[in-house]
Amino acid sequence: MSPPETVALLPGTSQASPTLDPRPGQSPVQTLNTQAEQANRTKYDAAKEQYAKLQQKVDGLQAQVTQEQTTLNSLPNSMGLQAAAAYRTGGISPTLQMALSSEP
Repeated sequence: MSPPETVALLPGTSQASPTLDPRPGQSPVQTLNTQAEQANRTKYDAAKEQYAKLQQKVDGLQAQVTQEQTTLNSLPNSMGLQAAAAYRTGGISPTLQMALSSEP
């Protein structure tokens, strides 16, 4: 036989009643551990979902940056071709002059 347990109740103290019924054969500590594990799993799943959404945004932005960088890298080549054409013809093309003119 195990010795009897002694419980002392002091004025102003209270004990919380469990909100969930423990599973048969499961101690209150095991019940709390199970609840904590479920809460952690829920938080983990939500964080994983949020990470996946943010990763999609990052991937889209990286693709956009790559596209813009390609466009930017082609500008010096294009400008070089325009400068070479202007040099060969002795100036800017009439169409470009009209587009840049304040009084077309």
